[in-house]
Amino acid sequence: MAKRKKGRRPPVEVVFQEMGAPVTASAGVVLLLDMLAARRVLPGPVGVELFTGQGWLEGQQMLAVALLNVLGLDRVEDVERLEADAGLCRLVRRYEKDLFGVGPRWFERRFRGGRKRTFPSPRSLHEWLARRHDEAAGRKRVRGKGYVPRPSAALARVSGLSEGLLRDLAKHREARAVTLDVDATIVSSGKREARFTYRAATGEVRGEKGYQPVVVYCPELGAVVHTEFRDGNVPASKDLVRVVEEALRRLPECVEEVTVRMDSAGYQHELVRYCNDPGVRAAGLERFGVLRLVCGVADYEELLEEARRVPEEDWKALGETKQVQMAEVPFVPAEVCRHRSGDTLRYLAVRRAAPGNLGLGKDMMPARGGRPAMRLRLLFTNIPAPEAATPKDGEERLPPASGSQVLKLANGRCGEGEEIHSILKRDLSGGMMPSGKFGANACWWELAALSHNLVALLRVCALGESWLRVRMKRLRAVFFRVGGRVVRHARREKLVIGATGMEPFRMALARLAALPVRC
Repeated sequence: MAKRKKGRRPPVEVVFQEMGAPVTASAGVVLLLDMLAARRVLPGPVGVELFTGQGWLEGQQMLAVALLNVLGLDRVEDVERLEADAGLCRLVRRYEKDLFGVGPRWFERRFRGGRKRTFPSPRSLHEWLARRHDEAAGRKRVRGKGYVPRPSAALARVSGLSEGLLRDLAKHREARAVTLDVDATIVSSGKREARFTYRAATGEVRGEKGYQPVVVYCPELGAVVHTEFRDGNVPASKDLVRVVEEALRRLPECVEEVTVRMDSAGYQHELVRYCNDPGVRAAGLERFGVLRLVCGVADYEELLEEARRVPEEDWKALGETKQVQMAEVPFVPAEVCRHRSGDTLRYLAVRRAAPGNLGLGKDMMPARGGRPAMRLRLLFTNIPAPEAATPKDGEERLPPASGSQVLKLANGRCGEGEEIHSILKRDLSGGMMPSGKFGANACWWELAALSHNLVALLRVCALGESWLRVRMKRLRAVFFRVGGRVVRHARREKLVIGATGMEPFRMALARLAALPVRC
């Protein structure tokens, strides 16, 4: 008779039992709570809400979603994981008076039978997100037409919280000249109400549905200035003037110079006139003067033909290898001829040697005279060339820049302006839509952008210069995902954290202690 094999006995036995004091694996959240309490970012009860009303405050709902983003959780149902963390719940309750301006007894009166939870339930959070949806956002879409609904008043209150964060960031970083990187990104979603994206129409991603929000990112502040949530079938070029205007409204008063960077979707003569003429802008936005605009130009056959006719002696090598060359393209579009516009228009062509197996497409220059086939890249800018004519008296014009300087400015967008999409969709919860309602998803996306801005302010106020460009994965490992135990001693709550390797945490707490409290 064969012997019965015994199960493997692991060297460490795992035992589940209740801990004495509340323990949390997210003790580093105290840094974020302390900053929020000092700067009074979240909205508290106002007006009659101080004396009437029931249920969760708007600020409590926002705090729950912000913590989900910071801790790497991306679903509404994950709020139950926050509620199961006894130490985290204890920390949040102790900070609520400083966060919202009211004490625990006030919160007890807002719930029938007393308050039993620290965070809203998933159902409550879903209902709160659904209330950001209004009739305009729920209007039936027309086939073949892009529709961008105006945000509801409730959604505008959520997005408006970033304005105070931008002021603080500009003050800490002493930003006088900023860059606005404007670009759209696709958020794939299997929701039945989502629309087909342009990649589904072109066959690039078969049957893809989702949304295509536009994001305005400022690399000097490290924050999202403005974002507009859109259906997946709305083209990225739609209503860009309004998007830029909304972003300008949110910039702090200390900002004096603005540069706008886009891809080829930004090549619109309406936008060019808006940047060149301060008089066409709304009141209060003339103070920025002429906006520097740099964008790509694609699928413009007349301009491509003109670039191919540029003489060989006009192409200037960039760098010692001479693999990349640039030339000014003398081109005046028909739109300018019709309107007799005085806008500064400058077209640049950049060419580089193409691989031998690449076919001759629209953006190619054929081989000629021993020169191999070259790939063309077209740029547009309103920044004048150094050899441009001297401006007339009273005429406002931007300082000149060489072609290489314009190219460097355009290339900077690919490094930071596109990285923010990955951060919002993968590092934070923006890539996981919680609802079929457009307004609820728009609020979820806005809260992901708000969470990014909160972390950006925390980097500046507490973490220091060396942590400004570190991704969320690293921040969670060093700061937020830290084990701790909440104990009460001498009539005070204390958070006990291991001392080994916590010097960055100590320095962050010291910087937060010196942070002035906003009244």
